[in-house]
Amino acid sequence: MRLIGREELDLQLRMLIDKGNINRTFLFLGSKDSGKTFMGKYFASLILGMRAFKGTHPDFFYFKGRQGKYADTLEEFIEACHKQPFEAKHVVVFFDDIDLIPLSSLNVLLKTLEEPPAKTTIILSSHSQESLLDTIISRSFKIQLKSRSREEKEDILFDMGIKNASYRLAISDDIKVCASKDFQELEKRVSDCFSAYDKFKKCSMEELPKEIGNFLEKFDLKFFFESIRHKDVSLEYQFEITKRIQQCLTYNNKFLVLFNFIMNIR
Repeated sequence: MRLIGREELDLQLRMLIDKGNINRTFLFLGSKDSGKTFMGKYFASLILGMRAFKGTHPDFFYFKGRQGKYADTLEEFIEACHKQPFEAKHVVVFFDDIDLIPLSSLNVLLKTLEEPPAKTTIILSSHSQESLLDTIISRSFKIQLKSRSREEKEDILFDMGIKNASYRLAISDDIKVCASKDFQELEKRVSDCFSAYDKFKKCSMEELPKEIGNFLEKFDLKFFFESIRHKDVSLEYQFEITKRIQQCLTYNNKFLVLFNFIMNIR
C-alpha cells in the first residue's frame, strides 16, 4: 500500500519507524473527511503489516470514541496498551475519535498516554486539539491532516494517468484521503459501472433480467449509482440517482431498484 498525494507524510512516518522512534503517542488531527481513521490504520500497517490495516493482526487493537457509555472502553484501552507483543516487536493501539470522550474522563488515560509501555505505540485521532487535555497534546507527536477539495483530488488522479473526466469525478467521490485503495482497481470498477450502464440501455426486455442478475452478483449497487451520477449533470438525472441511492439503503430488492431505474432512463 502507498499513499497518494501525501508522499511527504508517508516518508515522515516511515522515517520515524526506521529510526525506532515509535514508543510514544501519535495524534492525528483533522476534520471528519480528512482521513484520520485511514491514516491511523495506515500508520499501524507500516509498523505491523497489512493485517493491522484490515484489523486482523494480533498485536493491533482498535477503539472508537463514542458518547454515552465509555467506561469499559477506557479500561479495555489501558489494558491493551499494557499487553506484551504476541507476534511483532510492538503492540499498536489506536483510539479513534478520542475527542468524543469528555475531558473529565480522559484523566484516567494520562499516565498511559504520557508514558506508553516500552513496546507500545499509541495512536489517537481527534477533530481538534481543543477537545483534548493539554497534557495529552504536549506529550503527543502531532500530525495535522487537511481535507482535500474535489478539484485537488481530481488533479492528483489526473497526474496518475486517469484522464477520463467522468471517471475522475466518480473516483474522487470515493476517496477521503487521496490514499491508495489501489487506484487502478478503483478506476476499473468505475469503468465497468459505466459500461454496464450503457449496456443496460441497449438490452432488449428479454435480455435485461439476466443482465441485471449477472451485474448484481458482481457489483455493489450503491457504488454503481454513485459512479454513474457523473455521466449526466442535469438536475433531473441527479435527482433520479439520489432517489435510487436512498432506495438502495432502504429496500432489500436490489433487482427491482435497478430495473425501475433502467426503465426510467430508456
